[in-house]
Amino acid sequence: VTVSLLKLEVDGLEALRRERGGAASRDALRAVADALTAREVGTCARVGPSDFAVLLTGASREAARAEGVEVERALDPLLRAEGLALRWGVGTVSGPASPRTLLIRSEQDLCGRPRAVRRVPTPGGAPVLLLRALDQATQAS
Repeated sequence: VTVSLLKLEVDGLEALRRERGGAASRDALRAVADALTAREVGTCARVGPSDFAVLLTGASREAARAEGVEVERALDPLLRAEGLALRWGVGTVSGPASPRTLLIRSEQDLCGRPRAVRRVPTPGGAPVLLLRALDQATQAS
C-alpha cells in the first residue's frame, strides 16, 4: 500500500508571540489544527512546535501534493491575517516503512535538500496516532 505524509510548518509564530503574546500564537496553531482536522482526509497530528503532519493512506505522491495545495489555499486567509506563512512537503513510500523514513522524505521535500530529522514521533502524545495509522497501513501491504 502507498502511504504519504504531508508535513506542514507554520512560519512566523515566534514573531506573532513576541508582538501579540503567547495566546495569539496558540490560537493560530489551534486554528490550523482545526482546519486540518475539518478536511477529514487523513490522520492529523501536531509533530513539533510549529509542525503538523497528515498521514494519507493510499495516496500517491501526486495526490498528496494536490492535498498540500488545497490545504495551503484553505489556510492562506487565516495565516495572512496573522502575518504567518505555510511551508509544506510530501514524503511517500510503498510497502513497509518506518515513521522516520516518511519524516525524512517529507522534510527533504519541504526543504529542497536533505535535512536531519530532529525528532521522530514517540508514543505518549498526538503523534502516536500517526505511528498507529502508519503501522496499520504498512502491515496491510
